Amino acid sequence: PLPLPVGFSQVHIENGVDTWSLEAMYMYRMHPLGYCKRLQGELLLGVRYMQFDERFDLTATGGSALEPIGALDSLSWRMRAENHIVGPQVGARLWARNRRWELSTEGRFFAGFDQQSVRQRGDVQPLNAWVIDPSQFYHVFHASEFTPGIEFRAHAKLHLTRGLALRAGYTALWIDNIARPSDMIDYTWTSTSILGIKGSANQQDVFMNGLDLGLEWNR
Repeated sequence: PLPLPVGFSQVHIENGVDTWSLEAMYMYRMHPLGYCKRLQGELLLGVRYMQFDERFDLTATGGSALEPIGALDSLSWRMRAENHIVGPQVGARLWARNRRWELSTEGRFFAGFDQQSVRQRGDVQPLNAWVIDPSQFYHVFHASEFTPGIEFRAHAKLHLTRGLALRAGYTALWIDNIARPSDMIDYTWTSTSILGIKGSANQQDVFMNGLDLGLEWNR
């Protein structure tokens, strides 16, 4: 092994997440609860598919040949992690309505099976080619994980007409055992491989939450 200093004058990093989900749920509406005729409950049972894709890109440049910071002129890589999650989902919802206003709270549990695919591609440009050869690298990792998820929703709804309502609320989602590229980079550099993917780091948890606003139409 040849120890070489690595330093950069500029580093540009981009990290982005794209996620969406699709549900098919059967809903069973119960009778009004107890003495509170306006409070009703619903039981939910179905299946859910969720896509969670994350990218982590880095471009770093070193100094010049006259003022070197390290042994590299530039280093760049593009990491992509795809999580394809599918599984059964159960939930419950409580809601109450008073004239035009309706309040509801909802919880769901998702028992997902995650098919993970992670790819890493990049290149290395040295300051001195006689010390290190310019190189390109490409690594692939696949795995399957059990990915549970818990979702909470709370909404307020204003019924404008019999079939049209304005809805606003809060949604929070926690899922476990997700492959995230920024945590899966193996920075080891050997004579046969440059960087790599740490397969043991593919079990990260994710928490997402936010406010939502929309129109609801019910025939």
